[in-house]
Amino acid sequence: MTDLELEEVRAEALRKLGRNVVNFSKIEAGLKLFLAMSRVDGTAPTLSEQLNGNQARLRKQSLGRLIQEYQRVVTEMPWPPEAEISLLVLVSPTRSRLLLM
Repeated sequence: MTDLELEEVRAEALRKLGRNVVNFSKIEAGLKLFLAMSRVDGTAPTLSEQLNGNQARLRKQSLGRLIQEYQRVVTEMPWPPEAEISLLVLVSPTRSRLLLM
């Protein structure tokens, strides 16, 4: 293998690695959004405080910790029997919205 071929292989490997890092970052952001909104209840004034508190708590958690918390939250979540719940997460560069349908 020539130096040029080796450099091409190295560049392709780094491109693929970079793409995976970006994808993991997107997964992490989605989990933080979901988890921040998954345990919120109360009146309108307290909802904002709870959401801000959840976001602050999750802000510096690693992807591994987020996955552990996601597993715990999903297995403990009281799903209504025979009900279909669709979860739609809309993510844009400036805002994220979570819609339950």
